[in-house]
Amino acid sequence: MSTAWTLALTAALLALNAFFVGAEFALIAARRTTIEPRAKEGHRMAKVTLYAMEHVSLMMAGAQLGITVCSLLLLSVSEPVIAHALEGPLSGLGVSASLVHPIAFVIAFALITTLHVVLGEMVPKNIALAGPDRSALALGPPLVLLVRIGYPVLWLLNQIANLGLRLMRVQPRDEVAS
Repeated sequence: MSTAWTLALTAALLALNAFFVGAEFALIAARRTTIEPRAKEGHRMAKVTLYAMEHVSLMMAGAQLGITVCSLLLLSVSEPVIAHALEGPLSGLGVSASLVHPIAFVIAFALITTLHVVLGEMVPKNIALAGPDRSALALGPPLVLLVRIGYPVLWLLNQIANLGLRLMRVQPRDEVAS
């Protein structure tokens, strides 16, 4: 895979991860008292967002699966190309051949982790929390679509999670109360 293609894929995976994180936090933080009246007025996005808030357990399963897949792909796609790009300059600096790849790996891993945490997690979380209702209206409907596409897998994951919760004597909740 070319470096340009890898960088584009890295940016896309960071953006997709940010979408899932933003949607997750927005749906939890959004106020029903804001969304529900808009849904009753016929606002289509509000209706879909309200649906997401009423099925929050399944939506969170979708968001978590999306975040996990994006995170795993981000590292597996990006790290090898970045590490390889660093090997030449490190060799040119006189770094021992036996240390070039381990050092390049550590630098690439640190770079990807920093980008992931800042751009893929912290920034979207804070944007969603700063404007949860607006964020939920924007991000909830596309998340609902993705959850519907992946419904069989997400339903199974959700059932397994709910079983684990019940074994710990925690009652699973499916709806946002705020």
